[in-house]
Order: sequence, then structure tokens, then C-alpha cells
Amino acid sequence: MSPTFIAFVVIGALTAVVGAVYAMQRGAKAAKLRAVPLVKLAEAQDGTRVRVCGVARALDKTIHAPLTGAPAVAATSEHWETSSHGGRVRRIDRQVFATSFELDDASAVARIATDHVDVLLTMKPAKPATSGPGRVFGASVIAANMTSAHELLEGYVAPGGRVTVVGTVRRDAAGMIELFGTASAPVVVTDEVE
Repeated sequence: MSPTFIAFVVIGALTAVVGAVYAMQRGAKAAKLRAVPLVKLAEAQDGTRVRVCGVARALDKTIHAPLTGAPAVAATSEHWETSSHGGRVRRIDRQVFATSFELDDASAVARIATDHVDVLLTMKPAKPATSGPGRVFGASVIAANMTSAHELLEGYVAPGGRVTVVGTVRRDAAGMIELFGTASAPVVVTDEVE
């Protein structure tokens, strides 16, 4: 066998291993979220960690998705190095963005505090917006410097989108519900809705 053939086989195997590890990590994270009890907000008890499905509504502002500039309440982007065959080899960067928003599950409405937040969103290939109101600063430079050996992915939750949120319940004196997180147990926003 030629050294070139062996190199392609090794690169292909490494790409498959990286992809499998990434998928297992994402699957483990999703399974951990599904283990949290699914409840209606109206029935949620103070101090308990719950999982709630509903519609995300912006409060006073939205954020811009980091690459496309789309309006969002939660977003993430990933920058991957890819092999010559296009398989993901190494994640170079991951960024998470969120702003506080409301979650309406038809039984009640809760404010989602995003001081400590993580996201598990469906990632899609994205190109940086080079013009318009959500244009990413330096997007033209980023786009010009991208080679075929890189892939940009983005996931976001637009206002009005259905989401699942995992967080700890807190009610204020007026009875308003808030789902919050801590550094060790952050609020998790996902677009995997049941």
C-alpha cells in the first residue's frame, strides 16, 4: 500500500473518532437533561430543578446570532478545523450568548435568568453576515480568511420559537416565577422539544 493511501485511511479514522466523541458528548448531555423532571410551570415547586417546554418570548431586547446576525434570545457558534475530506477534526472555538427571556408553557409564564447559562442547540453551517443590522464586527475579514479547512456552525432560538429550559425554580413575593442557574448547575436552553 502507498503511504498516501495509508495517510488517507488514518485521517479518515481520526475524523470518525472525533465525530463519534462529539456525538457521544452531545448525547450524554441531552440524556442528562431528559433525566430532569418535565413539569408545567404552574405546578413547579420553589427550589427544585425542573425541565419545562414552551414558547420563548423576548423581554426588552434580543441578541444577534453570532454569525448570521439573526435576532435571538439564545445562540451559540462553533468554529471547527476540518480534514481535507471535510470531516470535523478539532473544535477551535465555541461561544454561547443569551439574554433573559420569558418562557410560556400555557400554564404560566417564567422569566429565564441567563446569568449562568449553557445551550444545546441544533447546529447548522453558517456564513458570517457581512452587511445589515446584525452584521458581525469583522465579518468581512473572517469570511475572507476562511479556507476550505474550516467550518462555521451556528444554532439559535428566535423569539417565538419553542424551547425546553432546565433550571431551578424561584418565586418572588408577587408569585412571579423565575428559572435560574448557578455556575455548577446552569440554566440550559435547548431546541429539543418534547
